[in-house]
Amino acid sequence: MASVSHGIHTIHILTEHDGYNSGRAYYLRAESNEITDCLLAMTQEQSNVMRNRMASRNIWQHTQRLLNNWLHSKPAQFFIIAMIVLNFGVTVLQTQFINETANKSSSQAAGDFGVLADRLNIGFVLVFMVELVVNAIANWYTPFVSDPWNLFDAFVIVSSLFLAVIPGQSVGLKTSLQAGRVIRILGKVDILRQVAVGPLN
Repeated sequence: MASVSHGIHTIHILTEHDGYNSGRAYYLRAESNEITDCLLAMTQEQSNVMRNRMASRNIWQHTQRLLNNWLHSKPAQFFIIAMIVLNFGVTVLQTQFINETANKSSSQAAGDFGVLADRLNIGFVLVFMVELVVNAIANWYTPFVSDPWNLFDAFVIVSSLFLAVIPGQSVGLKTSLQAGRVIRILGKVDILRQVAVGPLN
């Protein structure tokens, strides 16, 4: 708001009560209408820039809250737990078939199951990768990197994705990473996490 009082050109700036300056009022004085108009235009431009920046930040924070609430909801946790348990079952069966085919001649059924298990493992890795990305966005930056379970998740999932898309990798390494994906269940359930971390504190 601009005004003229006793030949002094004044711009009155009133900040929002919930904003950074907590509703403070500022007065800018100028010697002429030209300077007043210039100051007023600059102030309005900067105000619009800050409003757009705060709107973008609010959208980001709102998105983070939505994703964080979804991650900690029971349906989401049960779904991730179900994927981990299914992954564990496929890993056990695949290991059993590998041991049997190592001791006996390879059969068509064992070969077909091996192909199916590899495709299922790729599906599990993609599901866990999406969950990792959602978790990273919801808790970016410090809350995500300061949690050891998140770092463990990132290592296991990224390594598993790398092995899934590049053929000819060590079977033992694949099995170790699949076991690591099963261990992730301790970090996905709040109650289990407290049980696992409690004895260490």
